[in-house]
Amino acid sequence: MIEDIVNKVDIVKLLNNYYIVFGILEEDKYREIKIDILNPDESISQALMSVGDVMYLTETGTITLPGKHILQRLLYEIDYKVNQIINEIIDNIFNNNWSEMQIDSKMEELELHLQEYIKSRIRGEINGNISTLLGIKNDKEYLYNYQELERYIKCKVLKN
Repeated sequence: MIEDIVNKVDIVKLLNNYYIVFGILEEDKYREIKIDILNPDESISQALMSVGDVMYLTETGTITLPGKHILQRLLYEIDYKVNQIINEIIDNIFNNNWSEMQIDSKMEELELHLQEYIKSRIRGEINGNISTLLGIKNDKEYLYNYQELERYIKCKVLKN
């Protein structure tokens, strides 16, 4: 009995080998993309900027553009979903004798679920007329198209 509990605790400790990376990942951080710049004369010019810089400016804002705080809001929601899955895994370890292989499978499923969730939340903000929510009267004020930025916001579950 005690030995069984110790074995299950050892399996739970395997969760320490996983970590989650969220946001603009290293592989995309320095990729250059075209952005629109609203000039003082109301014309729009284009420039190249790294995805990491675009995300930073989108997240924190500039003097003329309010910060959107996309990553900050998503982080709370992702944290909640991760905690749900971790609790489910622990329950299954103790109640259904899950092994490391089943944990790996569930963590892969979590990665796919989180990636789809991120895309759906960003699309929801786009479709929910984010301009109105943020009090922006002119869509030209956006630095970069959210639908394009969505391709670079990722979540990966990695294992040591």
